[in-house]
Amino acid sequence: MEMTRLDEEELVMSCNDNKLAQLYEAALSGSVPTLTSLIGNDPQILERVSLSPNPETPLHISALAGHVEFTKALLTRKPELASRLDSLKCSPLHLASAEGHAEIVKALLQVDKNVCLVADAEGRIPLHLAAMRGNVDVIQQLVKAQPWSIHEKVNGNHTVLHLCVQYNQLEALRILVTLVKGKRLFDFKDHKGNTILHLAVMLRQPETVRYLVSILETKEEVNSLNSIRMSALDMLDYAARDFKSLEIREILLRAALHVGGEQEQEEGAGGCTVGYIGKKIKEGLGYLFKHQDDDWVKSMQKTLMVVAALTATMSFQVVTNPPGGVWQQDYNNTEIPGVCNKTSDGICHAGKAVLGYKEPSDYLLLMYFATLSFVFSLGVVLLGVSGIPLKNKFFTWLFILAMLASISFTILTFVDALVMLVPRPPVDKPGFNTLSRFIDAWIGVLGVVLIFATIRLLLWFKKYIPGWFGCNKSPNRRSIGI
Repeated sequence: MEMTRLDEEELVMSCNDNKLAQLYEAALSGSVPTLTSLIGNDPQILERVSLSPNPETPLHISALAGHVEFTKALLTRKPELASRLDSLKCSPLHLASAEGHAEIVKALLQVDKNVCLVADAEGRIPLHLAAMRGNVDVIQQLVKAQPWSIHEKVNGNHTVLHLCVQYNQLEALRILVTLVKGKRLFDFKDHKGNTILHLAVMLRQPETVRYLVSILETKEEVNSLNSIRMSALDMLDYAARDFKSLEIREILLRAALHVGGEQEQEEGAGGCTVGYIGKKIKEGLGYLFKHQDDDWVKSMQKTLMVVAALTATMSFQVVTNPPGGVWQQDYNNTEIPGVCNKTSDGICHAGKAVLGYKEPSDYLLLMYFATLSFVFSLGVVLLGVSGIPLKNKFFTWLFILAMLASISFTILTFVDALVMLVPRPPVDKPGFNTLSRFIDAWIGVLGVVLIFATIRLLLWFKKYIPGWFGCNKSPNRRSIGI
């Protein structure tokens, strides 16, 4: 008798399993008649789906396969299935949104709109999946059902706008931009503070960048900074140097010019106003103190620090250990006639520079040159170790200027010491007089280096501060191709 009951239970379980298998096969094929027949023979079959070891419900399968009528039939008989999650925490709405089944999405939303804000195992809501696939119709339905879903982030990181850029879905991005009503587009940032313009530049998407800059309203949006104080244009310095990077750089620079031109026209076409000039000065100061992690800047400033320390040491040695030495004891005018009588007390004091008594004018000039070289060199060293954000080309130009002055005074110190120390007959010879020609040549070299450094500075200004050199109207969008 007991064996008979076990057999009956096994038979019932086997029968139920067969019915569930037929239900799942019907969901896969989208057969509504089969579903109707199964429910007619077993009204509790949909309730037993929860007892199935399969984490996916028939609604998951029909939503993924795109069977609209079968999905509607299931929702009519058991609407609770719309909120069920599979093993990856995906609802049927997740699957339909990813596949772009707009009619099924509409039917699911009519049953439960709150599923729009449910995240799967990877932190993605249905809107994120639709954006990744570029399903425009689905995006519109999801945002209309739950407008707040636009603000949801994937695990607190990327917004749906970032996903559109990441997966290069420009049309989906256009639709979402129109749906972001009354909100600043560039307030949408990831956990690192990157706007979608930052991301488009990093991924080198010229078309996306061109679209984004075409809808900007202020220049501040073009120059928006992320958490490490970098604008979208700054990020190009870390990208590969190819045609895409050059194209994107041109787009960003022209965008900055365009926005600046609109503001300038509001101030009048008669010329630069005081407010315009003040704004440019403010922008210029901001760029001067802005860190630019450029390899040339870093290597040049390291080199200048080494040279500054070397010239400072040389100048210090000239002052503390003067050429010609110092008197070893006190001498009077009787002992060394013609030298000590140049002092007020007629005594050459021990420890004082010999040349300071013999040729006081030339020695004083020597000390002037050594002191100026020492001051300029220590100025460069002091600024380099101060911690002030000086790593850009403007301050590098100032460093170069200071070092040119320091090296020049070091050369003059050498020449003055040479003239004082070399005996007069060699100095009087014509060949020794060519020293002045070398000094002239050195001045010419200094001029060339200074001009070269100044040209680099001006090019940097033109590149990073568009419109700084004039108040001319900037070109319109059509003329610049935006």
